[in-house]
Amino acid sequence: MKKIALIGTGAGGARAPYNDASYELWSICGVWQTKAEFKRIYEVHSAKALTALNIPADKGQWMSENITHCHPTLEKSFPNAEIIGFEGHIKKYGSYFTSSLAWMLAEAIEEAPDVIEIYGVTMSSTEEYAHQKPACAYLIGWARALGIKVIVDRGAELMSAPFIYGYEEVPDVIIALSDKKKHVEDELLKAESAVFEARGKYQFLEGVKAQTEWFENNWWSGDRK
Repeated sequence: MKKIALIGTGAGGARAPYNDASYELWSICGVWQTKAEFKRIYEVHSAKALTALNIPADKGQWMSENITHCHPTLEKSFPNAEIIGFEGHIKKYGSYFTSSLAWMLAEAIEEAPDVIEIYGVTMSSTEEYAHQKPACAYLIGWARALGIKVIVDRGAELMSAPFIYGYEEVPDVIIALSDKKKHVEDELLKAESAVFEARGKYQFLEGVKAQTEWFENNWWSGDRK
């Protein structure tokens, strides 16, 4: 049975099967301080992008020894690495690639494994990588359609939803959270109004203080003749 574990640098990465020799461990350069043995290390960024990152010497040395698959513009920098087949993947899967993991998923699918497991890839819907999440979900769906078992670490938000729409009723906890959110939004409006009022009063008092200090420092009621 061929099993590939794709490992990111996010929360949950420690749960990857580092000590299970039956897995091929694939990751990115963000794990450069990890002592684990990786079958593949990907660098999908171009030479120009890497130059802008100003990579420290010790990490650069690790990359030169460990990168196995890289961007075409890095061919001279990593001559022992394979060039990622970007164009072939785009032709087959479309142009919907928004992260390193998405490219790695395409590469993993091409290996026709029995299992792909994903660790250390949270992709929260409310954080900076939210735009990367749908493309990964698309490729996971592609893999599953081919009969590949895809397992996403239980701590990740990737491929998660609070309930199955249409098949399940909305859970009580979701209704409770919606009610709570509405209450908090109402309280925020009240607080915003209070802050606006307080800010106006503060600015008014600042003006009065400034005028008082002017009189204090400049007014003289004695004989000026």
